Amino acid sequence: MTRTSRLSALTLTLLLTVGGAHAGLPEAYAAFTKGDFTLGIREYEAAAQAGNTQAQLELGQIYLKGYYTGRNLERAYTLFRQAAAQNVPEAMYWLGVMQANADTDGVPNPHFDLKAALITLQRGAALNSNDAMGALLAIYAGQEPFYVSRSPALSALRNPQKGLELARSWAQSGSAAGMARVIEVLNGEFGLPANPTESRSWLLKLAGTTPRTADDLGHVLRALFTLAALQQKEGGLKAAYPAYVRAAELGDPDARVIVAQQVYTQMNSLVVTPRLQPDVPPTVAARWLAEIMENPDRPSRDATRAGVLLARLLHLGEYDREAERALLFVLKREDLSAAEQAELRYRLGELYLQDDSELPRDAARAYDLFTQAAAADHPQALGRMAFYYLIGDARLKNPHDYARARQYAQNAASRKDGLGTLMLAVIYHLGYGVTADLTRARAAYQDAIAALKASDWEDRGDFLAIAEKELADVQKRLGK
Repeated sequence: MTRTSRLSALTLTLLLTVGGAHAGLPEAYAAFTKGDFTLGIREYEAAAQAGNTQAQLELGQIYLKGYYTGRNLERAYTLFRQAAAQNVPEAMYWLGVMQANADTDGVPNPHFDLKAALITLQRGAALNSNDAMGALLAIYAGQEPFYVSRSPALSALRNPQKGLELARSWAQSGSAAGMARVIEVLNGEFGLPANPTESRSWLLKLAGTTPRTADDLGHVLRALFTLAALQQKEGGLKAAYPAYVRAAELGDPDARVIVAQQVYTQMNSLVVTPRLQPDVPPTVAARWLAEIMENPDRPSRDATRAGVLLARLLHLGEYDREAERALLFVLKREDLSAAEQAELRYRLGELYLQDDSELPRDAARAYDLFTQAAAADHPQALGRMAFYYLIGDARLKNPHDYARARQYAQNAASRKDGLGTLMLAVIYHLGYGVTADLTRARAAYQDAIAALKASDWEDRGDFLAIAEKELADVQKRLGK
């Protein structure tokens, strides 16, 4: 990491968390922002010497890590001790870390004192320092806390049972970090026998906790996804759905897509089924997807997935013009992969084929989009192209071409596309460009039916009926 990137990260963090609440620090921040590290350190020192505990804590970390200046471990130790004396929990963590280190990069530490380190970290933990509590648990687990190197004396403090008791106490205080840690311990992280029952109990409590900080939110979301995975394995999506909805309500983009997909699936189902609970209105799901799609910081994969799903929800609601806008919006991104571009083009092509739509039907434009998507081996686009070349379309100047139809159909069938597999079945059933082969036709019809049933393609119902009817005919002719 460069000095500049360190400066940007640290300065931004300090500005966000501290602002101008501490006299002397705004001058230090301003100097650091301008790249004047010497002046910044001098302003920090003035504030620290005036008793500003925030300056003592931050300057101590600068000296410990050697940012903007050479390392000065003695000065860092003094600053942490001064802030800890004024009951600053974070300072107690850093002071305890320095006391727990036998050496720093091979240089003996004159302040090495494990007994004092434990006392200091316990004081910090008692004042709700998650870092201090985590360091204590790591020591009792026989692990190395952050910034602490292993030593024989440190290893001798390993006490898994004491660590479990400490983790339980931390969790019982209502701390999200404590609950997350006790779950890890109960899952066997300390080498103790796993306790799935108690672990599950804490997992449920953590999943239901209201997060107060960004760290809390991270712990709660991880708990919700862990819980959802367990519940889905035990009772399917219906059992896991409440956990996904809660994660979505807390802002997790992956959970929002999962929930929105389920909302779409229920709206697009060929069979009316009870809606999963808690019920999420389509308008809410659409808003979540739009937020993901429009966020330039989200990866292109997420934007594509959200944009396509949003367009499909809008189409079901007969808002095709808005659906088109969503797809075109994502297509403007410069970081899309070939597969993502193909998916977006295929979905646009589907929109332009619709009758009774806000958008004028444009079969020629749809054909061009399918052609582009098929060139990237998009499964459904390959199926569309097989359909075009099999039936022919004079309006598109696209005559029958059974050889190309079979080529597209075989490629689509290898990717388990229902329409393409159905076209392959028709080709072998009726002998279009090949010798009729009822055995191969039967197998292809069966594969097409399975693929169409597994598909969420809105027109699958009509083609599924055709496939089932033709399969019955083939089986009858085969005498089976």
